[in-house]
Amino acid sequence: PTLRNPSGLHWNLAWEHEWVPRWVSRINYIEKKGREQVRVAALTTPHGFDLVFNNSGRSNYRALELTFDRPIRTNIRFLASYIYSDAKARPSLSLDFPDPGLESISEALTDWNTRHRFVTWGYFPIPWKTNASYAVEARSGFPFSAVDVLNSVVGGYNSRTMPMYFVTNFNVEKEIPFPFKRRIALRIGVTNL
Repeated sequence: PTLRNPSGLHWNLAWEHEWVPRWVSRINYIEKKGREQVRVAALTTPHGFDLVFNNSGRSNYRALELTFDRPIRTNIRFLASYIYSDAKARPSLSLDFPDPGLESISEALTDWNTRHRFVTWGYFPIPWKTNASYAVEARSGFPFSAVDVLNSVVGGYNSRTMPMYFVTNFNVEKEIPFPFKRRIALRIGVTNL
């Protein structure tokens, strides 16, 4: 009965410009703030602590996105985007990770935070009336917490980072005429090239 409705404020500011026909750049700033979010917290007792569900959660997300693309209006499509972001929230306790020391943390990096992320993909014609496409993603690693044998956080919460992630895919596609004025496409691709 003491729970309240969480609240959040989300806003963004963007600027888009077409430099030459069909080549567009965008700058986008995004901010999201959450207050009174529900979380599982620790309540200190004479014998240790109890788990309690309350509105002590907070979150904060900020990002700056730079994008350059050629929209889908011709047979050449291209997009490249870089995002710098910072996602923080008040950590929640879990039954398999009951560290009451987390109560002292106001906001820490979230498990899904990727500070740097670069994505690009393209679709373009190649000889023999065939099309090729690619996709590339490179991002910084997710944060994580080190714990000891008692499941207590060692060092700071989410203070360590997994290695950088990089993946690229490549496909070749050929359209073949089909009866009744239809076409089918045969595609050969390599994922995680």
